[in-house]
Amino acid sequence: MKHNIFFFNDKVCLCGDSLPHNDHSHFLLQIVLIEVEETKDLLLEIIPPCQQHNMNLDSGRYFTMLLDPLSYIGKSTLSSAKEIPKHIMIDDLKLLNLFDDINDSINYSKASVISNKLINTINKKATHFFSLDKRIKRTLRYLYSLDSYNISSRDIHKIACLSESHFNSLFKKNVGISLSRFLLWLKLYRSVISILSGNDFTYAAHSGGFVDSSHFAKTFKSNTGLPLSSLFKNQRMVQVHTK
Repeated sequence: MKHNIFFFNDKVCLCGDSLPHNDHSHFLLQIVLIEVEETKDLLLEIIPPCQQHNMNLDSGRYFTMLLDPLSYIGKSTLSSAKEIPKHIMIDDLKLLNLFDDINDSINYSKASVISNKLINTINKKATHFFSLDKRIKRTLRYLYSLDSYNISSRDIHKIACLSESHFNSLFKKNVGISLSRFLLWLKLYRSVISILSGNDFTYAAHSGGFVDSSHFAKTFKSNTGLPLSSLFKNQRMVQVHTK
């Protein structure tokens, strides 16, 4: 089965036959669902942000989802992973037969349905309400609105009205990573969006603030475990879907 990548407004989904990923870590929360080819058993992993991991299965199909850990769904999923035994989630997921629709005919609409069923099943017993510190919320809104990330940390501290030490501590407590690591993720996101808009790797790299395409590609691989070119240039093996 060809590998498929679906870019939604609030998540990224990947599916296909098992695809090796080198050791890596990233800011996003990852849900991995695997169907073992021989037994049809389901394997489920919910990988917290910034946790080193890889995926090396010899056979089977997978469906994986990347979520913003700062979103309500992301926080609920992390909470559910801590509170609900994994085997209970798997038993509920088996009833949905999600892999019946994970095949060469999968499209944007089907991937959306599968991802929503997966999220709803994992979080159906979630009862927690989550919120960010209002100063960090204000800072994040500002960062998301920027046209360029060539900004000093001092200017960002002023947006939050906090000293450098207090801001750094509060930001990492709320977001889970340092400000510099978070800005790197915003740069990667902007460069990927540029590629999806039809631009070449060099233009996309500059769009995100990287020195060149080599720097962009190296950063992408270290944060996803996959070569940039294998996802966006090898259309015989990988299909990218956007809306």
